[in-house]
Amino acid sequence: MLRCLIVDDEPHAIEVIKNYSKKTPYLEIVASFNSALEALPYIEKEDIDLIFLDINMPTFTGLDFVKSFGNKTNIILTTAYSNYAVTAFDNDVIDYLLKPFPFERFLVATQKALNRLYKPVAEKAPVEIKETEHQIFVKTDKGKIIKIEYNDIIYIEGLKNYISFYLTNKRRVISLLNMKTLEDRLPAQNFVRIHKSYLISINKIISMDGGRLYLEGAEEPIPIGNTFKALFIERLKGKFLS
Repeated sequence: MLRCLIVDDEPHAIEVIKNYSKKTPYLEIVASFNSALEALPYIEKEDIDLIFLDINMPTFTGLDFVKSFGNKTNIILTTAYSNYAVTAFDNDVIDYLLKPFPFERFLVATQKALNRLYKPVAEKAPVEIKETEHQIFVKTDKGKIIKIEYNDIIYIEGLKNYISFYLTNKRRVISLLNMKTLEDRLPAQNFVRIHKSYLISINKIISMDGGRLYLEGAEEPIPIGNTFKALFIERLKGKFLS
């Protein structure tokens, strides 16, 4: 999880980034400020992974901040003006978002931040995954090894560079694993892949409606991929009553 700060003098711009971040499982907005000067004391005492920084602010601009403190933290610049791009990248910012930017462009920028922060760690040592009869031990995106009980897993979503475990009681764990490795290690009698991006717990199935699967504890139905549907139905045949 990336601890993020927003610095922007436009309330609407702050709300846009907050709303986008709520849709992005690896981002957590911990604070927001209307000026870079106001943000400085907070940045000096708190552990911040990423700053969304507006350029055009009075007194102390975003570029002033980058030139003074850019080497100490990771920054994504946001602005309504395109003429700062060269200066921004000369100062090694992660990305440059031109307002108004869509959610898809926001995701690209934050994925770059995720890669910069965690990819070197992943390359130095293999991601650990160990399983026992009733549980699995995985390394999280923060490097901790945690235990996850099989009964607590509702489903697993695979994204580009990480996976999310969706657990009971609305808990979520992020790990730098890939879906194929996880699918091979989880017990086949308990878990099945129903989509290129989803592994689900068979015991959590409530119902199936067309191409969607409803799971106990899941907030939304999970799509069933066409290439996985036949195998999934075959796996469930012994559980059907006719």
